[in-house]
Amino acid sequence: MSNYNIPEYANPQRGLTTRDDGHFFYGDFSEGFDFPKHKVRPHRHPYFEIFYFPAAQGQYLADFITYDLEGACLVVVSPGQIHGWPHGHLLKGHMLAFDETFLADHGQHEDLLIRPPLFYEPNSSSVLPLPENSLIPSRIQCIASEYGSDSCDTLTALRSLLSLLIIEAHRVNPHQAPTTSPASTRIYQQFLKLLGRDISEKHLPGDYAAALGVSTDYLSQCVRQNCGHGAGTLVRRRTTLEAKRLLAHSSLTIAEIAYQLNFKDPSYFSRFFKNQVGCLPNAFRSQAEGASSAS
Repeated sequence: MSNYNIPEYANPQRGLTTRDDGHFFYGDFSEGFDFPKHKVRPHRHPYFEIFYFPAAQGQYLADFITYDLEGACLVVVSPGQIHGWPHGHLLKGHMLAFDETFLADHGQHEDLLIRPPLFYEPNSSSVLPLPENSLIPSRIQCIASEYGSDSCDTLTALRSLLSLLIIEAHRVNPHQAPTTSPASTRIYQQFLKLLGRDISEKHLPGDYAAALGVSTDYLSQCVRQNCGHGAGTLVRRRTTLEAKRLLAHSSLTIAEIAYQLNFKDPSYFSRFFKNQVGCLPNAFRSQAEGASSAS
């Protein structure tokens, strides 16, 4: 991540209190987020964020996709995702930030909650329009009330309330995951985590299958059951996304990016990128620089 010329924030909001040694944060910005300039521009962080906007007006940028925000909606940000808030000063709402340890270290089934397609799938929509009868607003209010409480077992209550909020978010997500076996879903989820962590080193489905202790055929079967595509397709998509990120947000040369992504031949990297994106890496970089200058 040190190759990126964009900031990574380890703390959700400096100067504001967190719970559980910084593993959970809630912020009430119903009077306006008033994002500082560095938080409006593209950035990333190593934790999850969930934003609730009762009446959104603005935009959300996530990995080269711009989403128009309108009405009541939920925005989900996964760790490592490059995102920003054009016109962020128009947004009013609530923010939750947490990492997996907040749930995992205390017996919560985080693998059943922090799952795709809501989390970890960088190409899926992370903006959820909310129906009028959504339970999300009441879940948020319960979290807000508990967060400011000094009662006993507050952290236990917050973990349970966060779990209920995530379950409700899965329910309102229009991109529902197919019904598969728990074992298949778990392999798929672990595969997505490894993709996000190891894409610079592993470019073959067999590499990920070995890391997960399963056969390549079984990995591909699990991936296809959960998203309709083979493991190789997801590896290529994630490699392409990482290449785009480095081209748009780093000063590395095309050759350095190729080597960073474990391509032994920069010319092969350029052919791979053009086949996936439709243009050569230097053309994509020029387009990204032009878009950044215009914003």
